[in-house]
Amino acid sequence: MTAVNVAGVMVTYPGADRPVLDGVDLDLADGGLTVLLGPSGCGKSTLLRVIAGLIAPDAGDVCIGGASMRGVLPERRGAVMVAQGGLLFPHMTVAENVGFGLRMRGMAQGAVAAAVDAVLAQVQLAGFGARRPAALSGGQAQRVALARALVVRPRVLLLDEPLSSLDAHLRRDMRDLIRGLQRDSGITTLLVTHDLIEATAMADRLALMLDGRIRQVGAPEAVYARPVDRDVARFFGAVTFVPGRAHGGVFDCALGQIRVPDDARDGPGALVIRADAVQMGAGENALTGVVRARVFLAGQVRLDVQAGAVSLQVMLSLHQAAGMEVGASVALHVPRDGLWVVD
Repeated sequence: MTAVNVAGVMVTYPGADRPVLDGVDLDLADGGLTVLLGPSGCGKSTLLRVIAGLIAPDAGDVCIGGASMRGVLPERRGAVMVAQGGLLFPHMTVAENVGFGLRMRGMAQGAVAAAVDAVLAQVQLAGFGARRPAALSGGQAQRVALARALVVRPRVLLLDEPLSSLDAHLRRDMRDLIRGLQRDSGITTLLVTHDLIEATAMADRLALMLDGRIRQVGAPEAVYARPVDRDVARFFGAVTFVPGRAHGGVFDCALGQIRVPDDARDGPGALVIRADAVQMGAGENALTGVVRARVFLAGQVRLDVQAGAVSLQVMLSLHQAAGMEVGASVALHVPRDGLWVVD
């Protein structure tokens, strides 16, 4: 079943010349982790607040468990939101922060304490109950905020950029922790991020939002490999778009006749060539070119290669790029499975 259904949601902030959410449709599958990906300012956090009931949409509706949420107060929706930075109560201990929602529900003190201890162990903070938020690291504070949300056993968990304030190694640890807790609990989760690696590593389903609209939804691999248009392809790192015409699995363009996947659209369009799709040496869709630039990128090397009238980017390991200096002639190829055609 669909746990959450967002249909035709419109939101325009006072004084704005265009809506921040422009007819958004999105389904969250029961028990899954959906990642809402997009650049800053595209409307991601606003959509979370609409689902949580903190913002009333100008049009459209949100249904949770098949029931419309029109007029339903936030605390009665079963949706819990973890904001950026966690927003812990500074005057409370960790245990008091985590147990706050249970106390508001009137749960007995002993039951609250047991539930708090259990969830703190889940987020790897056993023994931290007596500490104050000021004594926590950024990663620890984020785990406390997550524990506070999980302890009330919500129907829907909404995470707004939960890893944005953390260092790179902490983000990796928290990413794995959140993914593991979500799978263990089976709570329907919507996580917002602008980080492409974070999104693709965590999502069961990925929804890309641009300019207040959902542009594509699907498994991360499918959205990456089969973008619906140039904007989606560009967001996922594509920089080379070669105009031409596709027909029957062949794309005619300045590179010649390039074999493309059989399910690529026929007709005029643009061939999407990603840097990680280009391989060195002989093979399918063989090309020759000259290295025009070489850039070292923390363990990888990016080559800018001029292949006739087309400039390509190629990402290689240090070993693969050995000897490929500026001015060198190179042979390369692009397997059809790494290509796609968009309008």
